[in-house]
Amino acid sequence: MTDSDFDFGFTAVDSDELGQLIAPLASSASVVSALSEETITAITKKITDLSTQIAALKPASALQIGRVEEKLDRILGMELQELNSVIAEQGNSLGAVLNEVEERTSAMQEECKTKMLEVERLILPLLQNLMKNPEKEYIHWANRTTKIQAQIDKITAKTRSYGV
Repeated sequence: MTDSDFDFGFTAVDSDELGQLIAPLASSASVVSALSEETITAITKKITDLSTQIAALKPASALQIGRVEEKLDRILGMELQELNSVIAEQGNSLGAVLNEVEERTSAMQEECKTKMLEVERLILPLLQNLMKNPEKEYIHWANRTTKIQAQIDKITAKTRSYGV
């Protein structure tokens, strides 16, 4: 829809069409003039009575307003106290969780350190044996597949059991 297609809700009419549109409004005006004097008097009396009753209503005094404010302050104070106690309980729970996390972190770090030392003890002997006799060009390693696989099994047993 473009701006030029917008419907503002009015149409142009000539004087005949305007007369047809106004005719229903004119007949409703005649209904108002057809009300009896008695009905108009009764409506006027009711309006006067309502006006008198509204005028009779007293505005709240400062004392009444003060009492209401005091009660509202007490209610808000109780709500605030309850909210503070809930927050304190949550804080205590959060503190306990943080302590638990710190303990578990410390335990995991200790376990990690232990596992790394165990892996080191499994790898370093191999590397140290490879460094023996550096003057010789060749290394003779009979049955190396079996021995290497046994060492791999020991290493994976240590590294894959982390956190268990």
